[in-house]
Amino acid sequence: MKTKTFLGWAWRGALLSLTGLLVWGCSKYEETNTTVAPVASYPYALVACANSSAGKNSLAVIQLNPAATPRINFLMDLGSDPKLDPIVRTNDLSWQKRAFVIQRESGSATGKGKVALLDPANRFQVKTRFQVNDGSNPANPQDLLVLAADKAYITRYEDPYNDILIVDPDTGDTLGRVDFTGQGTNSDGLPRLYKMFPLQGRVWALMQNINLSFSEYGPGLIGVVNPNTDAIENIITLATKNPTDLGYDSEANLLYVASTGDWFDPATAGIEAVNPATQTSAGVLIDGNALGGFITRMVMIGQNNAYLVVLKSDGSEKVVQVNPATKTIGPTLYEYPCFWWAADLALDEPQGILLIADPSTSQVMLMDLATGLIVDSFDTPVPPLSLAIWEGED
Repeated sequence: MKTKTFLGWAWRGALLSLTGLLVWGCSKYEETNTTVAPVASYPYALVACANSSAGKNSLAVIQLNPAATPRINFLMDLGSDPKLDPIVRTNDLSWQKRAFVIQRESGSATGKGKVALLDPANRFQVKTRFQVNDGSNPANPQDLLVLAADKAYITRYEDPYNDILIVDPDTGDTLGRVDFTGQGTNSDGLPRLYKMFPLQGRVWALMQNINLSFSEYGPGLIGVVNPNTDAIENIITLATKNPTDLGYDSEANLLYVASTGDWFDPATAGIEAVNPATQTSAGVLIDGNALGGFITRMVMIGQNNAYLVVLKSDGSEKVVQVNPATKTIGPTLYEYPCFWWAADLALDEPQGILLIADPSTSQVMLMDLATGLIVDSFDTPVPPLSLAIWEGED
């Protein structure tokens, strides 16, 4: 196994990506059918790294072209705020394929939630930052989805926001909001909006449905939003609690929801199917008891091949492969010691590579899914917390 450290930088061009368009469906917010000449391209992995005790935050990039030299470079210092809690997002349905760092800043003394737009042409340096809060209350933004060149959705987790903020993704100018106030079924009515998934002309927004003190976990919810009207069309009630990720099985036309659960009973965790045609739950396929704990992350490759991070009862974690369609649990691929965790997963689907952010070693591991072997690893300056794939011309 090779280990790479931070060296120089070699940049070779503009970026293209078709991620998300294949499942978006027919609506106002979609790409044209313009034919583009094929180019040889490899993805890039953006890595947000943070050490809360030391107050160090940084952004790194990994060139996933195995022939590239060098493969990794320290790109940007994100500052010393110990509560920055940065995550990277590249969910852009427009041709521009932007990249962002969401500075959640939950509990920060210096910020209440902002977004940094990165400039790929300038080594992903910050092009602009914009606030996503009212100046008084922390917003704790969780996800960002660019719907068109001039429109993006940002979920805001905290009360009194309880909404999806609508902004211009280049300037941060506020265009409106989708108000979920009172849509939670917990005693405080908080929706706790989390991640979003574009599918069939709708945005499916996970609602963790947790009260103000995090002592009451209601059933997981999904808000179905029409991005043409910015209206909530439906709220789907799940059998599992605390939903954390979404994937799509195009063969079965099912959404798969990975839920963490309430952290007390693994039966409240699991993978649940949702029928997008009827906008109803189709039942739990694999529960947390069968998995041996609570799901903290899911990524999917193909129609029904999913990779999960599962927190076990002893405090350790594992990365496991499952097939939701057949309700089967495959092998454990990677394990962490007690009190450490897999912060994030990402897929380089064309090359069949699973990226694992391992804070216990301050490394990003690259696993060959055909063999289940770690084929490369990359040191990060502080523990890696968030991964996002961004495709670039090589």
